[in-house]
Amino acid sequence: MKIVCLGDSLTAGMDRNDPSHWISILQKEAVHTYVNKGVCGDTSGGMLARFYRDVVEEEARCVILMGGENDFIMGADGGVVQSNLMAMVHQAFFYQIVPVIGIPIILDPAIVRKDWAAFTNFGEIVQKTKEYRAWIYRFAETFHVEVLDFQKAFERNAVGEWKDYFSDGVHPNEKGNRIMADLILNVGM
Repeated sequence: MKIVCLGDSLTAGMDRNDPSHWISILQKEAVHTYVNKGVCGDTSGGMLARFYRDVVEEEARCVILMGGENDFIMGADGGVVQSNLMAMVHQAFFYQIVPVIGIPIILDPAIVRKDWAAFTNFGEIVQKTKEYRAWIYRFAETFHVEVLDFQKAFERNAVGEWKDYFSDGVHPNEKGNRIMADLILNVGM
């Protein structure tokens, strides 16, 4: 089965060819074919705009959708992100593609790179992400969409300091990517 992973830099990876990135791990260890359609810096609106090209034309049988934090970094309202995600889920249903929503890891503002922390208020990003997370669960239950909760996977599997799982406070490092890949492998995707 072909699974497209559509998202931002958490999906793309900071180096798309990094063998320790979660999608690279899945490409080596999973029985399914994974296609990385992440774009660094992308928003949920960008994901929606390229949904047809990157998911439908790719002839995906399943799509993992994960994005929204860049929207919050740029000051977008939660309703914008929710609307875009809902549109992508319903487009997936229309094209008979199984949608799965990935819930990103909640950031720790204390470990975010200093130059990024000067750009935006990561405390507000955390609050918006928590509200978005709660909405995703309600939405997924209503529309019978599977959820991959990367935050819960980190809470269950991270040992020691949270910062030991991130390269820059936002993007997971090798250990963090392993947790993300293992979550998907463990649910049989």
